Amino acid sequence: MQYMNENTEAQELLAFQLFYMKRKMKTTWVLALIIISLFLMEEVLGGSTTVSVLVKMGANVRELVHEGQYFRLLTCVFLHAGWLHVIVNVYVLFALGGFFNRIFGESRYLTVFLFSGITGSLASYFLGSSHVSVGASGALWGLFGASVVIAFIRTHLLPEAVRLRLRRVTLINLIINLGISFLPMVDFWAHIGGGIGGLLISLLFIYRPSEESRRRLVSRIFQTTGALLTLIYALGFSQMLYIDKPWQKRLNSPLVDVEFYHIPFSIALPRDLKQVANPDNTASKSSFMFGDLRYEQMAIEVNFILAKELVAKGAEDWLVRQRDLLLKDPNISADIRRSVDLRLEGTKRILFFETPTSADVTGYNYVMVENEYIIKLVFITSKKTPQRDVEELAKKILASIKNRSI
Repeated sequence: MQYMNENTEAQELLAFQLFYMKRKMKTTWVLALIIISLFLMEEVLGGSTTVSVLVKMGANVRELVHEGQYFRLLTCVFLHAGWLHVIVNVYVLFALGGFFNRIFGESRYLTVFLFSGITGSLASYFLGSSHVSVGASGALWGLFGASVVIAFIRTHLLPEAVRLRLRRVTLINLIINLGISFLPMVDFWAHIGGGIGGLLISLLFIYRPSEESRRRLVSRIFQTTGALLTLIYALGFSQMLYIDKPWQKRLNSPLVDVEFYHIPFSIALPRDLKQVANPDNTASKSSFMFGDLRYEQMAIEVNFILAKELVAKGAEDWLVRQRDLLLKDPNISADIRRSVDLRLEGTKRILFFETPTSADVTGYNYVMVENEYIIKLVFITSKKTPQRDVEELAKKILASIKNRSI
């Protein structure tokens, strides 16, 4: 009897091995190609570790998702921050995903991956603490969830001997990866959400109808589900391309006219920069911030100060005095003093100077006087941004300032 059992087990293992070797892993290759292509695009557009690039490419940003950019819950799954991040995830995709691709087949495997990516993103959005989240880790944790199902529940998918070995491997991998999930800069809840999503969707795979007609129906259902999820992701990326236009640098964005409440001016600024007004703004002193450096390549601060008495004494004389004060002030660094310049832009006299705000960020200041108002524009951007690009944009914006009646 024992001999017969061993012989039966050997036959099952041989049949499974032949079955496994014949199955392809096309979906794994396609997913890897998409991930690598998008990563290389990130590098070309400014670097995969640059937050503004990741946001433009569709990273999961809670504040932006809350504003209605739900496509980020999808696009973030295929984005990665840094070479180590993408290399590790692509390796796991082949090592773990290749196995399940062969076991589940193309449509079921794709369903697990894409569905787990969504549940991971949702968990990160509702429970996580990361401002910006990217990576396929949630989708890959969905494969760990699938591993739990087929390793701890006897199914038609694996011979008993393979299932018992997979159980040990699954436990070891879960312990290791759960520990990694607590490391800094790792989105713990994306991992957990993806794992739960993969576990739940994989429970559907263990049901195998006895009738061939029902098996074909179930197969078609998963093919349809995989195709539907693929379409949803494709629509998400299409929306990202339409809204964010990641190839278009903010400095080159089209300008749109912006009018200010209480202030008799309009000004043309790059499109889609989020506006935040100072709650204490009045007709005599107002400030506005456009953009958010946490997510954007650039932010622009616009200040209006009503100064009738100063202007009455001569706008150009006032600008000259301000320049001289900057040059003589002992509290101002030599770097700032070297940048001070009184320019003539068209018919407007402009006082220019730089104010480095951190090791990575610089403010380019432009001060002018127009219709009894002192107008100050500050372009805050990365030091990696070429100054000539900032200057070109500043010229366009300064030239766009127009007086209007309140």
